[in-house]
Amino acid sequence: MGGVAVGAGIGWLVKRFTSKSESSDDSLNVDQADEGNDTIQTGGNTVKPGTAEKLNDYSGKEKTRGEWGDALEKLKGEEHVPNNDHGKIKRGGDYYDGKGQYIGNLNDYL
Repeated sequence: MGGVAVGAGIGWLVKRFTSKSESSDDSLNVDQADEGNDTIQTGGNTVKPGTAEKLNDYSGKEKTRGEWGDALEKLKGEEHVPNNDHGKIKRGGDYYDGKGQYIGNLNDYL
């Protein structure tokens, strides 16, 4: 009888800690990942000066907005994101496409 109760308890724990909403998932959308990583730019054809400043502040780097823009172009090229996709750039450098799917981090393309 004790084994049944323990088994049920373990089943609950396994389900609790492996449910999709509780686990980390690379396919998180922009709304799920917003906490602690504010959007600093939405859309646009270039990385704005204020965006570059915030990326530098957060990362501790001293890159120009052109260097951040080049990183965005590289990310889009390697991840096969159309140039006309106007997604979101987050404070930590994460880029989400126009559909809200995580694509990559700009810091990895500097």
